[in-house]
Amino acid sequence: HSERLQTKQLLAEFQNAPHSLRIPASQVSSVCGLHPFTNLPRLLFDFVYQSHLGQRLLQADAKALGLSVVMVDETTHERELLRNIASKASEPTKKLIERVIDRKSIRSVDQVQSLQKQLLVHAEQAQKDGNITKQQTKDLLSLSRGHVSKGFGTMHEEDALDVYEKRVGCRVRERNDVLMEWKFRRKELEDGSVTATPLGKAER
Repeated sequence: HSERLQTKQLLAEFQNAPHSLRIPASQVSSVCGLHPFTNLPRLLFDFVYQSHLGQRLLQADAKALGLSVVMVDETTHERELLRNIASKASEPTKKLIERVIDRKSIRSVDQVQSLQKQLLVHAEQAQKDGNITKQQTKDLLSLSRGHVSKGFGTMHEEDALDVYEKRVGCRVRERNDVLMEWKFRRKELEDGSVTATPLGKAER
């Protein structure tokens, strides 16, 4: 009874406390549904349990479900999954996946496309040979494509901004070095649901 009361109090505190939801600029496209390689359940999980109060709620939820919380970085999880599937597929697939994970040797769009085509061929062959399942083939191709694309984009982000500046003749002022804050007010609607309304504009 005491634990149940504490959980209710924590939930009430979480629901009524003023929140500052931090969304990195690199995840804005994911939140808007424009990023095809995003793990949306993981993204939602991270946002719901953001902040110290959110982590306390996570521990309470896990305890209520009889689970143990093990925090794993998303990129690390993807790499482990890729290596696990590739190890079952074939030796050439393992070597290609190591190139995917390393990413440093991938310097051009042609190399990205070539690597993806090679992976497709070897993954489909591994599936035909019965080494991996249809779902594992799908996961291998999807995760590797996302891993390469995100890494390639991050690696060439500054170059892309430089090219953009030259083409339009304007200087890009924001290059991932500015923290923007946009405050929202909690608002309860007549039907009992809850939403949020912005307080002014986003500020530095």
